[in-house]
Amino acid sequence: MHPLLSSAAEPERQLDLLAHFESTCLTAPPRPRVHWALGPSAPERCSSALMARTMELARRYDIPVYSHIYESRGMALQARLTLREHGGSLIKRLAAEGALDPLLNLAHSVWLARDEIDLLAATGTGVVLNPQGNLKMKCGIPPIRALQDAGVRIGLGCDNCSCSDAQNMFMAMKLFALLAAASDPLPGPPQAAAALRAATESGAESARLGHAIGRIAPGYKADLTLIDMSDPTWSPLNSAVRQLVHVEAGRGVRHVIVDGAVVVRDRRLTTIDEDEIYDAVEAVMPGFRRDFAAISERVKRLQPWLDAAHQRMVSTELEFDRIYIPF
Repeated sequence: MHPLLSSAAEPERQLDLLAHFESTCLTAPPRPRVHWALGPSAPERCSSALMARTMELARRYDIPVYSHIYESRGMALQARLTLREHGGSLIKRLAAEGALDPLLNLAHSVWLARDEIDLLAATGTGVVLNPQGNLKMKCGIPPIRALQDAGVRIGLGCDNCSCSDAQNMFMAMKLFALLAAASDPLPGPPQAAAALRAATESGAESARLGHAIGRIAPGYKADLTLIDMSDPTWSPLNSAVRQLVHVEAGRGVRHVIVDGAVVVRDRRLTTIDEDEIYDAVEAVMPGFRRDFAAISERVKRLQPWLDAAHQRMVSTELEFDRIYIPF
């Protein structure tokens, strides 16, 4: 049944992708508001040689690297079964390869063990949590309090539309604050300020742009979101940070300024015609629905095998859990 699967992206055999990226992007004249990063998909899908070249290039140009790590229980199990020479740990493999570095950011990081968290903290390696997508896909709850206690840099993301639906940082901040409580049974510090910091300053630092964005301060770029406070969300005003994280959902956004340019004015984009985009989407949807129906029909024979694999994944013993709370 393997031919029923969509083809996976394979490396371009006739082209050195890293050298091509360096020559066409990194050495090209700078472009306003465009910054580069490297994205090796995930360590288990990358050779040691590729990770080494990626990190060397990142260090040479001082650009960030983003890679997936331990998004699902299956990824942690795969590491336990295939990386015995590294104690069953992708993090220890990366450490052995010299890849752990402040330039590196590990997306998701749900199934990190305690000693792996300590390695991230010792090397300055950051994480980028995506709470909404992780919950929707039943990936689990990241060890937020343990990451905080260890001093790991925490950024915050929305993941992509296929598993998170809403590209809404307000929602991501609220889930971060709530899941921090669920990640540790003991009482801890209030999380609203930590959520806001993860969505702003820490995200900018992870992108190697902490000197220019992520804060409202002299010398920083004018990246500003203006909130209309004539809403029950803000009445009465008790704590701007708590209400921004726990109550505001985005409907209060009135104006957005990026690098001094107004890109949203009175809740409408100024850079594109929104109605034209909506009309274009509606025009392609009939064809999309036909394609989706055909693909769904083709692959539905795979579902029993995928279900069986998932059942094995959740029933195989692991030394800790990030999803289920036993009763």
